[in-house]
Amino acid sequence: MKEKEIKSNKPQHIRENNLEYIEFLLKKYTKLSQKELAQLSGLSIVTIKKILETLLENGSVQESDKRSITGGRSARLYEYNPRHKLLLVVQLTETEEQMRGFYSICDMQGKSIYEEVASENALSWVGISTRIRELIDRYEAIAAIAFGVPGVEVQGKLKVIDFPSLLNFELEKNLIKQFDLPIVIENDVNAALLGYSSSFHNRESIAVGLYYPMNFPPGAAIVINGQILNGKNGLAGEVKSLPLEAKWQNYPRIPIDIEKNIREVIQTIISMYDPDRIILYTNPEMVSSNQLKQIEEELRVIYPYIDLPVIKISTFFTEDYMKGLIVRGLETIEDADRFIGNDEK
Repeated sequence: MKEKEIKSNKPQHIRENNLEYIEFLLKKYTKLSQKELAQLSGLSIVTIKKILETLLENGSVQESDKRSITGGRSARLYEYNPRHKLLLVVQLTETEEQMRGFYSICDMQGKSIYEEVASENALSWVGISTRIRELIDRYEAIAAIAFGVPGVEVQGKLKVIDFPSLLNFELEKNLIKQFDLPIVIENDVNAALLGYSSSFHNRESIAVGLYYPMNFPPGAAIVINGQILNGKNGLAGEVKSLPLEAKWQNYPRIPIDIEKNIREVIQTIISMYDPDRIILYTNPEMVSSNQLKQIEEELRVIYPYIDLPVIKISTFFTEDYMKGLIVRGLETIEDADRFIGNDEK
């Protein structure tokens, strides 16, 4: 018998699974009584009472202000408390041709309870870290930070980023040092593709996201079977470095034929990854739906023997980017909880 199977039979592990399952049932059914929880889970009322005591104590479950009436008697109802832990999201992105910062605080169901836009003069590390500290002090339930950047950390430093003030900055190291919380840092296009997939329940084996902002070079994300392909140095998807005609070093001062570059990049992606779907994040000023149809016609000539991937234009980059950061952040909180639970056994 494998070691994992032996561990799964230990009482501590069974108890942890039961705690997670009762939480799952309360998330799914909203409000349940002890009797209903016992019926749905197959556990005894005595076990349900003990589990609820633990969940009530840690704040993840609370008593509902409503009661269940059955046979003339009223029974206490219990519900999941999504605000027992909170996620702080910091999102750096291009909006309206400028670099902007957004802060959002979400509950454990991904619902935003606070949002703000950072002023332009507050996008230095000093400004960002000061605001993070203020929000953590105000919302004591913050359990993790999800930080989105239009760039990549290489060997612990932001080597590729559209925020000049953070170039070569040790972001993860400084976040951990200053705030002592679980941290996840995600590239903007990676997060957007994850956000898109979570919204539309995308089950395809390979999906690619392409992002063409107004005043910065493009980027790409590749997700294979639900996992982001980062590469050895985190540079998978750096399409601006492809050996194509477009030279992005002086963009937008020196214009580039965007339509041609998009076709060449998509052709490269199809040849390398043969994806099910490609999401093209851009706006009508850069490429229209008619231009995309022309690109698809040219690709059918190049690849007459295959079904082309579904290629969609999306203008919801910022929204998907935020959704993806929330997904990654909540996963980070859950992983930290499991680590603590296993460490206590």
